[in-house]
Amino acid sequence: MQSNSKEVKKIWKKVLAAVICIVVIAAGGGVFFLKTRKVNASLNVEYKEYIVKRGDIEVGIKEDGKTSMNLSGIKFPVNAKIEEVFVNEGQKVVAGTPLIKFNYESLKNATDKYEVDIAQAKKVLDEAKYEQSSGVKTAKAEYEKSIGIGNYAQEQNEVDKKEIDYSISSAQMEVDDLKAELEKYTLLQQTDDNDKATLDFLKNQVEELTDELNELKGEFSDYTEENSDDLAEYKSINAKYESAKDSYKAAQKEYEYYCNEYGENSPEATAKKEALKKAEYNLEIAEEDWEDVEDDYDEINETIDSYNERIDECSAELEKASDDYSDFSAEFKEKYDVSGNDLDEKVKSLTKELEDAQHELDSKLKSYSYDVNSIDSDLESKMTEYALAKEKYDHTVNELAAQVQIAQQNYNLLVAEYEQIKKEINSDGILNSPCEGTIAEINYSSGDDYIADNDIVLISSKDFAYFEILIDESNINSVAIAEKAEVKLSAFDEKIFPATVDSISHEPEISDSGDAQYTVKLKLSMQDGVDFYEGMGGEASLIKEQANGVLYIPKEALTYEGEKVFVLVKNANGIQNKAEIQTGLSDGENVEVKSGLKEGDVIIVQNISETGLK
Repeated sequence: MQSNSKEVKKIWKKVLAAVICIVVIAAGGGVFFLKTRKVNASLNVEYKEYIVKRGDIEVGIKEDGKTSMNLSGIKFPVNAKIEEVFVNEGQKVVAGTPLIKFNYESLKNATDKYEVDIAQAKKVLDEAKYEQSSGVKTAKAEYEKSIGIGNYAQEQNEVDKKEIDYSISSAQMEVDDLKAELEKYTLLQQTDDNDKATLDFLKNQVEELTDELNELKGEFSDYTEENSDDLAEYKSINAKYESAKDSYKAAQKEYEYYCNEYGENSPEATAKKEALKKAEYNLEIAEEDWEDVEDDYDEINETIDSYNERIDECSAELEKASDDYSDFSAEFKEKYDVSGNDLDEKVKSLTKELEDAQHELDSKLKSYSYDVNSIDSDLESKMTEYALAKEKYDHTVNELAAQVQIAQQNYNLLVAEYEQIKKEINSDGILNSPCEGTIAEINYSSGDDYIADNDIVLISSKDFAYFEILIDESNINSVAIAEKAEVKLSAFDEKIFPATVDSISHEPEISDSGDAQYTVKLKLSMQDGVDFYEGMGGEASLIKEQANGVLYIPKEALTYEGEKVFVLVKNANGIQNKAEIQTGLSDGENVEVKSGLKEGDVIIVQNISETGLK
């Protein structure tokens, strides 16, 4: 079956119904014997016998392709001199692995220039913000003034004409209000004593709770002071214990790393093993010290928690009492704004205000006609100013905002780049890897001059890789994003890797025959113990239809009579009989048999070919 599958793969590789695989379940060979009979001088008749077997038939798209890695470029925002490169292509790195070392002086020159540029950009930004703030305030004041004038101008005519009537009505309302207020303050005199007693009670409650809270805080302060030395000592012992645990974990990781890298019996691994033993010993000592004081430490903390709980409860009671006192005090002040002799003075004041209001009414009656004529003459100019105010305000605001935005963008860009330098470069000028992966490409060597924002190294992702194939235009519409696929790589004995369709190109590549082909990128998940490299060859299969555990025979065994399908079946006595069958799924080489045959049946295939005379 393997030789037949390889032949079919070559023939059907570009066809939608390409063979993905045929899994043979039943044992036994396909061809039992081959015999040739000469029919005439120019024809040979070849007979083959096949056994009906059970297996899987899968139909889909199958294409050769190559792997491509998911690469991340490591850049730096300034020019600098490279002193040393620490990594090699193919080397695995983790986040924090040193990649290269920059010359300190070149970095210092770059950062000094950034500091000057940032200071200048900040100055420009501050000036732009100040101009924006003052300019917007001025423009807003002018705009609001124009709006007020415009809105008021349209109504002022009617308002002024009715103002006399409003003033008379208002004066009468003021008299009525004074009578109501006098009645209100008379009633207040009857409740004054009780409200004052309530206010004093609430105030005393606040003072008592305040004293109680202060007493608790004093006790708590004394306790913490008495136990501060012990608590500090216990915290120190706990810190040493936690540090010993971290040191032990770090030593264990280093030992495992050197074992994997150099071998368990290597000098490097032996040295790390000794360090691990020492770290384990230190951990045991630190753990014993901590266990000796842990109960005392917990007891002090429990007492502290108890004090804090009591203080919180008292604070909550004090807060409620303070709120009650504050609320009632505010109500009291609002309710008793005037009393006693102040009430008589207020009545006199309101009477005087009434007389003044009447005088104002008489004056307005005399000046009414003149005021209306004056407003009418100003209305047209005010409305013109109002119409232009919004346009002028928007123009000013937008222009000032644009200036600030430009200055802010320049400043932010400089600060971000400067912070990136400080973040990614240690004090010794070393640039570390920001991620885990494999060094795929190194673009600079020791002594090179680095140009800002170019890739120093390319790191391939440890999480996934891509497998790229070309799909013909006749099949591309059957491919969809996130569709599942399988990939076999030659480097791994055709091990099957699950994959999904990640992207489909819209721009075609034109084949030698003139057909359009589209690049389909499959996403491969990394597996333990497997390292992908750029350009690994293999074959991808996008399964479209599948029949599992079915009977199948070679497609060449079929003969057709109208819409009926027949095969030649050989019985136990060697007699050949024609049998009608019902077929199902076909992969181009084999065809599913739904009825008419059973597993183990022997079928005959006849091939006739021409030959020369002998």
